[in-house]
Amino acid sequence: MSALTVIILILAALYLAALYGIYRAVFGSKPIKKRKDLTYNIPTSGQYQAQRDVMVELIRNLEAVPFQEISCRSRDGLILKGRYYKAGRKPEEENRKEGRKICAILFHGYRSSAVRDFAGGAKEMISMWVPTILIDERGQGRSEGRCVTFGAMERHDVLSWTEKAVEMFGQDVEIYLYGISMGGAAVLLSSGLPLPENVKGIVADCPFSSAKDIICTVIRGMHLSDRILWPLIFQAAYLFGHFSLNNTNVRDAVKKADVPILIVHGEDDRFVPVEESMEIQKASPEKVDLETFPKAGHGISYILDRGRYQKLIQAFMGFDL
Repeated sequence: MSALTVIILILAALYLAALYGIYRAVFGSKPIKKRKDLTYNIPTSGQYQAQRDVMVELIRNLEAVPFQEISCRSRDGLILKGRYYKAGRKPEEENRKEGRKICAILFHGYRSSAVRDFAGGAKEMISMWVPTILIDERGQGRSEGRCVTFGAMERHDVLSWTEKAVEMFGQDVEIYLYGISMGGAAVLLSSGLPLPENVKGIVADCPFSSAKDIICTVIRGMHLSDRILWPLIFQAAYLFGHFSLNNTNVRDAVKKADVPILIVHGEDDRFVPVEESMEIQKASPEKVDLETFPKAGHGISYILDRGRYQKLIQAFMGFDL
């Protein structure tokens, strides 16, 4: 073996090692038993710390609600876990829309906690007497999987959960999909797939417009070159995760949507710029309604203006106000 061949092999090995390191840093997740509970892991930025007490109270309120653990199988064979909140009605507190059978399925964000992200949203659904499924995304919480794919695979998991809901509640159930951050992108991406007719609407809170858009935004925020790092990240996902980030363009997906879409986004979001939701809305203005919240950071529009947020969700789902 020549010296040149040895050098080439060493360089190739170093390149692959670098790609694998990128893959683990951006997409990788630990085995289920080694994952930390992120439920009370409130981000340290000032926007969140100012609302910490409110967030902790919302989390505790949701944790006190009884639930049943359920699961479904993904298209690629993973066991995905979720919490089912029955939200049973009392005779004197019937749904305002008589005869409707409704279910909400909630999808949390990137490397996050379902209970933390939806401490307010899930409780809202339950208080409206809507049976609610709060899921753990693949590779997070109690769900199987060793990587997070920015919606590339999660969009198919949305379909798996809708099938689970139909199995649980029957063919006449109305399903509303509701996601936050990466979960919001995942439910919007699913709108480009053949969703069952049971899905009647999609709500997305602070979604990104594509994996490339949000990853490059984060890279630039770290004062690094997205022109150099993005191709490496793309290759790492394809080589080690076996998925393509080309399948995460939300703008293209919503153009194919057959259901109404409501997007809410904080105007002071310092993680996913509100402009990304504006781009999504422009891609399909006849299907997508965008509501922005002044001064709200990433995922905390509900906390800053609960009354308006409640009315938007209730009106979108067809409840009399």
